Amino acid sequence: MLRVLVITVAMAAVVSLTYAQGVRTVRVIRTAVILTEPRGDALVVSTVPPGVVLELVGERGEWYQVRLIAEAGIRPLGGWLHRDLVEFLPSTAAAAPVTGGLPSSAGPSRGTTSQPPPPAPVERITVADQQRIPERVPPAQGVPPRQVPPPVSPAPDISSAPNHVFVDVDFINFLPTQDAWSVTSTRTLFGETASGRASYGKLPRVQDWIPEPSVRVMLGHRIGVGFRFLWSQYEEVAGLSVSIPHPTLLNRYGNDVDVSPILERKDWMFDFNAQYVHNDPRWRYVLLGGPTYFRTSHEMVRSIAYSQAFTSLGTNLVSITGAPSDTVKGSAWGFNVGGDVAFFPWRHVGVGGGALFNNGRIQVIDPLSGSKTDLTMGSTSFMFGPRFRF
Repeated sequence: MLRVLVITVAMAAVVSLTYAQGVRTVRVIRTAVILTEPRGDALVVSTVPPGVVLELVGERGEWYQVRLIAEAGIRPLGGWLHRDLVEFLPSTAAAAPVTGGLPSSAGPSRGTTSQPPPPAPVERITVADQQRIPERVPPAQGVPPRQVPPPVSPAPDISSAPNHVFVDVDFINFLPTQDAWSVTSTRTLFGETASGRASYGKLPRVQDWIPEPSVRVMLGHRIGVGFRFLWSQYEEVAGLSVSIPHPTLLNRYGNDVDVSPILERKDWMFDFNAQYVHNDPRWRYVLLGGPTYFRTSHEMVRSIAYSQAFTSLGTNLVSITGAPSDTVKGSAWGFNVGGDVAFFPWRHVGVGGGALFNNGRIQVIDPLSGSKTDLTMGSTSFMFGPRFRF
């Protein structure tokens, strides 16, 4: 009978040792919370102190699924904790049940009552502590240290930046692309050709210190539409020249040059565009393009008045005396393309700058020559000013 009992106990020990060798165990190196799910905001199942040995059940990314190894008759508790809160034990290490004290190698003495030791104090930590990567502690003897990956900076949450309406208030440096141009009128006079010419200069640069607003409305996360209105006014003079033949002698031309009275030109530009917008809490980038509607009102020389004095000996004196004008109007469609970059030190207010190029031509009838003439309406604008987003 004694031999049977010894054999039975030996077989149970072999089975127990085989089971222990097949179980992967880890030891808590810092007070940790066990969660119901492998994520930092899950519900807390239990809090365990350093030194507790847990059974490793599964893995998912940075998380380990573990089980508290309890005493016989007590249902073990399980859950998830971050892998940087534990270290692996050798496969031969015995798992210590969670009883509040260290496991004993021998049972209680015969005739005495076993009193469990008082539970060790447990350090309470929050779920936020669980999410932080803990400091490394020296590994157990014989266990190789595990490399801790560097913390990964979270991606910026672009949804936290206002992304519905943008208002840009710009101070503009405006460069018209209209170059110098001229028109010539000719007619037959005294059997020869008389001519008059009006020359218009290149439009000057405009620095507008009056704020010009533009509006962008988002239709989706990245795509929006925008609108900008720009009005410019110029005052210029036209260079005048005439060449008038002698009334009675051939090839005896009288010539004169002068300038016209001040002529006014007004240009209107309506830029409509589709926009691609990258908007995050600190920076906003915009690429845009679309049609532009141009309109102009331009005072142009209608005729050149002159006086002539001549003699039969060949004298031919011509003097310009005036240059009446007419107002010519026209409109046309063109295009625009540009971009803008803005920095937002505050949630709704920032500062930025950009550039916008538009181009178009308006065909008008020149009142001096009666011929069709193209007016260039294109421009390049450099913009800088405050930026607002809502």
